[in-house]
Parts: sequence; C-alpha cells; structure tokens
Amino acid sequence: MAGDSRKKLDTEVEDSIYFALDQNPPLVQTFLIRTSADPASIANMLRDAVHKIDPDQPLDNLRTLEQVRSDSLSSPRLTTTLLSLFAGLALVITATGIGGGM
Repeated sequence: MAGDSRKKLDTEVEDSIYFALDQNPPLVQTFLIRTSADPASIANMLRDAVHKIDPDQPLDNLRTLEQVRSDSLSSPRLTTTLLSLFAGLALVITATGIGGGM
C-alpha cells in the first residue's frame, strides 16, 4: 500500500494501481536510493554495478532528490518572481502617479 503517490509536487494525489513488473513492464524505471554518503560516489558505484550485470543497459538521469524537487518547483518559482516584479512595478507607477497628482 502507498499512502501518497504524487507524480509531481503541485498535483493532487491520483488513484493508482500497482502491477508486478512481469505483468506490465515499463519502458522507463525509476529507483530512489537513500544514502548518507556523497550521492556522486553512490551514482558511480550504481553505474558500475549495473554495467557489470548488463553492459548494454543505459543508466541516465541520475539526480539527487534536491535536484528533482528544484526542477519541479522551478516553474512556480518563475511565475512568483515575475508576478512580484510586475506588482512592484505597478506599485512604483501608482506611487509616482499619486505623488505627481498632489
């Protein structure tokens, strides 16, 4: 059972059904690995282990959870920054107009 199966941080939780990998093999698999060591060294060890088992198996897009979170929040962060910039600009224009009218 999974308590929370969000695909992205900004979406609602969707109903999910989990199948055995033998019944429905995905084209892309995602693994999360928890470590207290340096993630770069673990990535190299993981890459070596996978290539030892199957040298033709691709292993790409190795990222830390911080990088995944940063990527998923980059669009809302840009929207918030632009909204704040335009709100500040509107405030300056309004203050100039009020000051000029006095």
